[in-house]
Amino acid sequence: MSNDVENSLKSIIGNNLKILRLKLHKNKTRKDIAYELGLHEKVYGYMEKGEILASLDKILHACKFYGVTMNDILEN
Repeated sequence: MSNDVENSLKSIIGNNLKILRLKLHKNKTRKDIAYELGLHEKVYGYMEKGEILASLDKILHACKFYGVTMNDILEN
């Protein structure tokens, strides 16, 4: 995967994770969500900020948690 594509994907996923958290769980912090997903808060924070590309299993877990499809997290 080229760096441009990877960076774009990290940004899209991160932005969508943040939007979902703020829409569906506005009273919860990144730390709260990370705990519910079984992730370290820094890992979830990096995912949401688009600093790391989440693994497929983490994305699927987030989809289940938020009750959305993979497209909802991967589409710009």
